[in-house]
Amino acid sequence: NRVLSATEFCIPQDPMKNPIWTKKILVLCLDTFRKFHGDDDHGILASPNSVSYEIFLRACGRLPEGETRSNLATKAFDLCKENGLVTPTICMELYKANPVYALSELKVDPQDIDGWSFTIPESWKEKVPDDEADSVTVVARGFGRIAD
Repeated sequence: NRVLSATEFCIPQDPMKNPIWTKKILVLCLDTFRKFHGDDDHGILASPNSVSYEIFLRACGRLPEGETRSNLATKAFDLCKENGLVTPTICMELYKANPVYALSELKVDPQDIDGWSFTIPESWKEKVPDDEADSVTVVARGFGRIAD
C-alpha cells in the first residue's frame, strides 16, 4: 500500500499540465494495483485490503474527467465488491472519481438539500474488519444535492 500511496501522491494537481508525467505515474499506479490481483510477472503476490482500493480510487479521482478515469474507477470498485472490502470511505472516493456509477451502484436515496444516504450490502463488506464495517447506512454530507 505504501508504493500505491506514493504513486497516487505523485499525480499532479493539474494532470493535464504535464500529461506525459501523469501517464507515467498512472502506469506505475496501475502496475502496483495489478500486483494485488495476481497480475505480476515477478512472482510477487499481495492481497488487497480496503486501504488498497481507497488509495487507487483516490488516484482515479485525481485524473482528468473522462472515459479512462470512469472505467478505472468502475473496475476497481467492482473488484472491491467482489473481494468484500467496501467501506464508506471507498464509496466516497468512488463518488469523486465516477459519480454517475457511484449513485447507481449505491442506490442512493436523496435525503435532504445537504446530502444523501446509502446502505452498503453485507456481501460487499464481508471481509472488512468489524470496526470499519459498523456503519450500515452512511450519510454523505457536503457533496451537494443530487436530485430535485
